[in-house]
Amino acid sequence: SDVEIDRLYPEQKLELVTKMTLPTVDVLLTEIRTIRERGWAIDDQENEVGTRCVGAPILDYRDKVIAAVSTAWDFHANPEIFIENQAKYVVRCAAGISVKMGCTKARIKRIVS
Repeated sequence: SDVEIDRLYPEQKLELVTKMTLPTVDVLLTEIRTIRERGWAIDDQENEVGTRCVGAPILDYRDKVIAAVSTAWDFHANPEIFIENQAKYVVRCAAGISVKMGCTKARIKRIVS
């Protein structure tokens, strides 16, 4: 929740690992809202220059997030890999695992759509 994140970062600043790292809690919260709406997250060189990562949540029978699945790649070595394409694969994988964990079909449909 926003409150939990504010509690974790009372100074409202984040450690800048690369020039792409999200710099403030406000920017982070905005990104988290986007992630929740979209159903997947991206790390676009925020932690390591040249590396992109896409991740999606795995849900259980309560429709609660219990884990995640992700993939990462060096985008300089693999310029043909596009974020949105990788996101589709990762979301489908996470949805398949979520179904096995008892997640409801309605919740999966919202994630995959």
